[in-house]
Amino acid sequence: MNVTALGSMTAQARMSDSEPTGFVFAGGSVIGSGTGISLLGRGYRPCSRVIFFKTNLGSVVQPVGWDAWSAKNNVYDPSVHSFTIISSLMYT
Repeated sequence: MNVTALGSMTAQARMSDSEPTGFVFAGGSVIGSGTGISLLGRGYRPCSRVIFFKTNLGSVVQPVGWDAWSAKNNVYDPSVHSFTIISSLMYT
């Protein structure tokens, strides 16, 4: 993925944990040819899901990684949501 401007690379929308949707980026690299750095994604709905699996993340990615955007009151709460870590992100 080539990031050319400041912003978010993804904005996935999922309204509940039971929806079988999401974005998966498997392999490859995130690079940048523009100015500025970007977020991997922003939560477009309360249960957004985006996975970067075995993906090299270049310096174009902001260290914070993501932003809750309009769902700031719905940020991940481990007492409510369950999750499984399937891979480490690889920074270059």
